[in-house]
Amino acid sequence: MKVYVVIDSGGYEGEHDVIVVGVYSTMEKAKEKFAERVNMTKDDMNDKWEFEETETDFWSEELYRCSRNWNHIWIEEREVV
Repeated sequence: MKVYVVIDSGGYEGEHDVIVVGVYSTMEKAKEKFAERVNMTKDDMNDKWEFEETETDFWSEELYRCSRNWNHIWIEEREVV
């Protein structure tokens, strides 16, 4: 059986944290939570951040900080037995 895992990983001033946001039975449900999490992250960003985004992957980093402040949110497909 396939499941879809939404993961949020980020770093701030050298500290690093990884959160499993949720495990979902369909890609559609995972994409809903992914979009919600990305929108929350974008709300916290200002013009000193840049980001790249696809349908299942979001990467942002603060400019001029040598990537010490960053965020990565993505969906992973996993097989569960």
